[in-house]
Amino acid sequence: MKRIENDSFILGKSTKIIKKTSEITIHELQEPYGSGTITFYYMMPEIYVYVSDFSLSNNYILNSQKDYEFYSKKIFKMDYCFKGKICATDIDGKSCIARAGQTSYYYGEKNLQCLEMLENNYKGIGIIGFADDIVEIFSNIFHIEEELFIKLGKQTNKHKNYISIKSNLEVTALAHKLMEAINQENLEMMKIKAMEWLIYEIKHIEENLLKKENVYTQNTIKKILEAERYIKNNLSDKLTIDSISNTIGLSQSTLKKGFNTLYSTSIYSYIKSLRLDLGRSLIISTDKSITEIALECGYDNLNSFSKAFKQYYNITPRELRK
Repeated sequence: MKRIENDSFILGKSTKIIKKTSEITIHELQEPYGSGTITFYYMMPEIYVYVSDFSLSNNYILNSQKDYEFYSKKIFKMDYCFKGKICATDIDGKSCIARAGQTSYYYGEKNLQCLEMLENNYKGIGIIGFADDIVEIFSNIFHIEEELFIKLGKQTNKHKNYISIKSNLEVTALAHKLMEAINQENLEMMKIKAMEWLIYEIKHIEENLLKKENVYTQNTIKKILEAERYIKNNLSDKLTIDSISNTIGLSQSTLKKGFNTLYSTSIYSYIKSLRLDLGRSLIISTDKSITEIALECGYDNLNSFSKAFKQYYNITPRELRK
């Protein structure tokens, strides 16, 4: 049977195998794509645990290979993110944002079209396998009803425009225990913990759906990224939700919720932190007056800048300059 690793665009085109045994395969990212590793651990026939720890050279990888549009069969994949933030988009434009503390899910046969880094490094752990094989093994061995698998697959791929993602606090302990078993090179314990995690997900699909997060199309994600760039390039202007929303062509509600999903903070908090960081840098590195710096950072007057600066850094601008 064709190994699922051979179907993956990321593994097939951007990595080189540096270690291979009956239990472990280590794929190392190659230039110009990036650096780091994706390690596959054999769990049972055509079902694997994998650990991702990598960075991308240009912050993204684009799939233009016709041979890698589809997997040979439908796959099921779930990934818990320990560190970083990444956006994965398939050939239909369905996008999934994975960030620290969240679990993301995919069910289907579409390969990745683009993998985009939203932070410098990504580290996660997951389980991947051909969906039919997972159903057969867990139905026969663990007597889990096939209908639960069907429901899990439908829910993770129910919308036309995106792949579902959701936070799952309950699974955090399982993911960490799985990672601990791998770090201790205890592969038997790894298999046990991986099965516990997968069984948990299957049996708790209904309640976990209540914890799902907002999800967005690739176009919406691009607009939110555009909003972030617009903010950075216009810190001295009067920035409001309304003005940013009109500039990028996105509703205020979607902009606010989407920005919080991508950057883990509100738009106003993000603007404030950028302005005050800029102010601090200008105070230290230039001879500009504090008033000039306040205006350049988007504050209407010296008093409002000084008050915000004091609250943020626990020191006034004048005290910092001394």
